Amino acid sequence: MLYRAKDRNTVPVHGSVDSNSDIMLSSWANMRGYDFDFGLGLGKPTHFRRMDHQRIPSLAFLLPRRPDGEIILSICLRIDDIALLRLDSTFTTYGRFIM
Repeated sequence: MLYRAKDRNTVPVHGSVDSNSDIMLSSWANMRGYDFDFGLGLGKPTHFRRMDHQRIPSLAFLLPRRPDGEIILSICLRIDDIALLRLDSTFTTYGRFIM
């Protein structure tokens, strides 16, 4: 569609997002963040976090997979959605909250 457009500025590069039901996800899970060495004599990272980002409901990031296989999901949710997740037995079986 973009290739065939006469004016590429008129082509939407993203769909519409309804933050009440949609999730915008970016996965960094396969990025080898724990293998980085910045040459400062500190060794490899022990933690990897995304800086505090603008609070956009339904925006989620899968952070780089830890050496033990764990993946952290950073997600911006409304308070009532967090409360519902805390009650979800499947979610709490496989995940834990880090605030």
